[in-house]
Amino acid sequence: EKYLNLLIKKNPSIYSYHYGLINISKRYLTNELVDEIKKNIKNQNNDNKIYSNLILAKKSEINKDYTLEMKYLHNAHEFYNKSKSNLLDQQFNYYNDFLPKFIKNSKNLKINPNSKLNPIFIMGLPRSGTTLVERIIVSGKNKVESLGETDVFDKVFFSNQIKNTLDKDILTDLHQKIIDQYYNQGYSGSNLKFTDKSIASFLYIDLISKIFPKAKFVYCLRNPVANLIGLSRSFLPNIYWSHSIKKTCEMFNNYFKKLDEVKKNKSIKIHVLELEDLTNDPENVSKELFKFLDLDWTIDCVQDYSNDLIVKTASNLQVRKEIKKHDLSYTSNYLKIFKDMGLNYDWLS
Repeated sequence: EKYLNLLIKKNPSIYSYHYGLINISKRYLTNELVDEIKKNIKNQNNDNKIYSNLILAKKSEINKDYTLEMKYLHNAHEFYNKSKSNLLDQQFNYYNDFLPKFIKNSKNLKINPNSKLNPIFIMGLPRSGTTLVERIIVSGKNKVESLGETDVFDKVFFSNQIKNTLDKDILTDLHQKIIDQYYNQGYSGSNLKFTDKSIASFLYIDLISKIFPKAKFVYCLRNPVANLIGLSRSFLPNIYWSHSIKKTCEMFNNYFKKLDEVKKNKSIKIHVLELEDLTNDPENVSKELFKFLDLDWTIDCVQDYSNDLIVKTASNLQVRKEIKKHDLSYTSNYLKIFKDMGLNYDWLS
């Protein structure tokens, strides 16, 4: 907050700074700022148009004008897409087409497993509660190293240009490349238990279970409508597909389909945790989580709101607050808007 205010003093017309402050406190969302943005929005550069629309969307949300809010959010994501459309298509096609085929073709692939490490993979769609769940796990009595979003599997696959299961020279020591990448991402090696909450890890789960046979998986499931609204309201620069609502819905479909497949696979130890259940009854739901993970539960797990926690995601502010119940009554305001946008999915109801 301090540094954003200093930046605004030097560059008051850069609206990303104002947007950062508004996310810290709504008192920075002044009528003067809104009037200024509306007056100058047509003459701004692309970056300023993105954040101008995000700020106007926030104002519309407060005013309960949800149609206008979604219009501004759509504009913001569209302006971002102007310079990132190729990356959006590449990333979406990788997760939607190449990776599922690779996983299917690699079922009989022999990989040297690592039988020592006990990683905990916290999985789920963006804005589904993965940061909160990681904070709860690492706040317990047992020492569990928090690695956050490492994107290890993406980085190894991309850097080695893994294209198919016929790349034997690359795949023979895949497990070692993965472990080396964890060290590159800050893993100290002093603890056999560590968390990884990378967004894409769920799509690699079949491969991960082969490399780390002792791994445990926690899938964070949020009400899909609330999840879609939360993701639309967020601005996640590196998750390119999240800036297209139609591609976002397709990714939602992929995750839900994959989750059904994994549940049927008895060899993968997965615990599905619903965010609404966690916020309604944090003690009992977190106890079940710790039992699954073979960790010792204490009340600190759901009451430790330490500001020392390093969080590098859009949840860096929410995760420091008390766990509050999720009221889903607001989602009904968006259902017709989504339907009018042509989003017809079974889970969108």
